[in-house]
Amino acid sequence: MENQGSSQKFASYSQAMEYLEQSYRKGKKDGLRGMAYLMEQLGNPQKQLRFVHVTGTNGKGSTCMLVAAALERAGYRVGLFISPHVDDFRERIQVNRTYISEKEFTQVYGEVVAAGEKREAEGYPFPSEFEQITAAALSYFAQKKCQIVVLEVGIGGAKDATNIIPAPEAAVFTPISLDHISMLGETTGEIAKEKSGIIKPGCCVVICPGQDQQAAAVLKEAASRQEAPVVEAPWPEECSCTASGVTVTAGGQQYTVPLAGDYQVQNAATALAVLNALNQRMWKISPKNIREGFANVAFQGRLEIISQEPLVILDGSHNPAGVRCLMQYVQEHLKGQDVTVVLGMLKDKSHKECIPIIASAASRLITVGINDARGLSGEEIAAEAAGWCSNITPCTTVREGVLLALREQAGPVLICGSLYLPGEARYAYWEYKQCRDMWEKG
Repeated sequence: MENQGSSQKFASYSQAMEYLEQSYRKGKKDGLRGMAYLMEQLGNPQKQLRFVHVTGTNGKGSTCMLVAAALERAGYRVGLFISPHVDDFRERIQVNRTYISEKEFTQVYGEVVAAGEKREAEGYPFPSEFEQITAAALSYFAQKKCQIVVLEVGIGGAKDATNIIPAPEAAVFTPISLDHISMLGETTGEIAKEKSGIIKPGCCVVICPGQDQQAAAVLKEAASRQEAPVVEAPWPEECSCTASGVTVTAGGQQYTVPLAGDYQVQNAATALAVLNALNQRMWKISPKNIREGFANVAFQGRLEIISQEPLVILDGSHNPAGVRCLMQYVQEHLKGQDVTVVLGMLKDKSHKECIPIIASAASRLITVGINDARGLSGEEIAAEAAGWCSNITPCTTVREGVLLALREQAGPVLICGSLYLPGEARYAYWEYKQCRDMWEKG
């Protein structure tokens, strides 16, 4: 990495992104001690903001999007921080669903890097990649004078960089299951203990309906210690699910969410509980605001239908609980069809549990390598899937696998296994579509 000068201003967005992408070699997590120092150098922008802080294993992103959309419809300036991104890095940092501009990111990230180098010069490790991104987001939201920020936790809770914030309006817990076991714990109770670290005195705790019992008990105990009130979100009074979305009825009001997957009922119920809790804290969000916000939500890479003919679905589920929900969708909405699955996974995920679940639902399985140092190769995935599917084709790259699936598909195509897949898969689909359109035009 080439030094950009003492102010660490970058000449272009691409230069800033190159620095960020290479900084993992230099950056190192330091709990919240180093993060606190970094934020102090930036003027502690997080202290100027109010938050909804969201953690869990699955459903975090969808819940964040629903809450943010309703708040925006209510007239608030809303910051949204989610991770990882699917197509464009700037997806992670949004204000009223508009991505941070390349120019704005270049500026604010330059300030973060300058503060990080000052931190390093005074004996602290250089900030990790996620710490840098979090700091940039918080600085940006303060500069944009956001009235409230919906903030998704990266991993865990207590030691996550996002936990540098003061007590949020609401600490939200989506379904907790086994993921990141080596970092968070081997039981849902241990994982919940780490995630409960986002609970602070003065906040409201919202627990999703159907939360794992062991996890829920840990969360309630943590809330009691902090004297934080707990809201256990109720299930909707009524719900219906289609291949393209869900409709729920709560408090006599009907809300439609155009996000596929029956589990969106749980996410919608959680978001409704959060918004109700905010209303109890003197925010003003009407049923109409919620209805309009929910109806306009779109979330890339989560049971995302990118084509109807042929049916092509992208999904980033990468842990056993998420994969089981995905397979439930396949069984309910694609039953009896020849489903071609394009599967890629990372080594540090629960691939030995996930691969058999996915492979057993596939009429044909095409295994692919993800362009990441942590990615399993197509051959490695194929070896693990042997015995669960009789028709397996390993491919080297995502592009190769997706194009093969589209050229030879006999039914729906499902591309899944990691949030690192959808972006590259989408470009491969566009390439296929352009070639098909040209061929059809003669």
